[in-house]
Amino acid sequence: MKKATEADREKAREYLGENGVLMMNPGAEQAKIIEERGAHLLLAGGRSLYTAIKKGISFADVNQEKKKSYGGYDGLLNLAEDLKNALENPVFKNVAKGAPWEK
Repeated sequence: MKKATEADREKAREYLGENGVLMMNPGAEQAKIIEERGAHLLLAGGRSLYTAIKKGISFADVNQEKKKSYGGYDGLLNLAEDLKNALENPVFKNVAKGAPWEK
């Protein structure tokens, strides 16, 4: 949240609630939080795809610069479709497995 003001961060903390996590340095914090929380899905910008692959969890790119909008009712349907596709995508389960020669 380098572009966010302290007011933005406070508002985010309110939305997240007491159990939410506000990452200040996602590149360094994501993998640890995924392990600690037992996450099955990572919603983030495209640069986080490698973390999801490395941790063997599903990934959905929700970068605000995408051509598909998540605003309003139609946006909610777009988000639902993207989440469904991410969770059903066999790639993430397959990359989480070790190579056959590593067993």
